[in-house]
Amino acid sequence: MINPSKFYNLLIKYEVIFRTSPPMLNLVPLKGGIMKVQLNIDLKPHPQFGNTKARIREWYDSNGHLIQYRYCWEEKSNPSGNICSFENEHNHDVATSPYTSSN
Repeated sequence: MINPSKFYNLLIKYEVIFRTSPPMLNLVPLKGGIMKVQLNIDLKPHPQFGNTKARIREWYDSNGHLIQYRYCWEEKSNPSGNICSFENEHNHDVATSPYTSSN
């Protein structure tokens, strides 16, 4: 089970940078007991990048363990421009995993 208080506490902590009131936490049930958590946050204008947004995606297994994530900060344009992101969502056909030892 996912504990929504994790998200609500972060939303309260960082609400000063939101352009609008805190976003809704979107929970999407997927096959195999996986739950996808989505947040799209419009941010106040940035001095260099202008209008930006944060996109948060997390996937949890049926025991509530985080198994996959993607966090993005993007310019609000069409198409959106990636400023910064990090993830463990895709392996991009890399032969080695950064999460395992090569010894």
